Amino acid sequence: SLLYSKIPNRQVIKMTTVNVVSLSYIIEKYQNQLHNECNDVLVHYLKIDTQGKDINVVLSAKQYLKQIILIELETALDKDNLLYIDQTDVQHDIKVMTDLGFILICVCKFDGSPLPEGGMMFINSKYEYLLKDIKL
Repeated sequence: SLLYSKIPNRQVIKMTTVNVVSLSYIIEKYQNQLHNECNDVLVHYLKIDTQGKDINVVLSAKQYLKQIILIELETALDKDNLLYIDQTDVQHDIKVMTDLGFILICVCKFDGSPLPEGGMMFINSKYEYLLKDIKL
């Protein structure tokens, strides 16, 4: 991801091209090791922090999302002050995750960040019953 140049005291020093793989590729590669006593669950908790491309990572594993219980993403809290080029914002990310069958549990702001950004936690609606005894 590229940083926007309008951020004070931040500049791009070096750009590097890296090879990437989809989350589906990782799941398929390690699928046998991921299965446990809960055969329908591949991943209990997935934390994604990909510099403004978190939703793209989620979408890359679309066929496996029903087998993931919790997903944590980072997001821009202000669509007018994005940290990365082509980054999505909190409203967009919540809509995508909701459309994919996930329920927003919480949103938190990262204090100390140069721009309003934060984290979001979602639970797969299939596993919402796991929250019944938890007070948030």
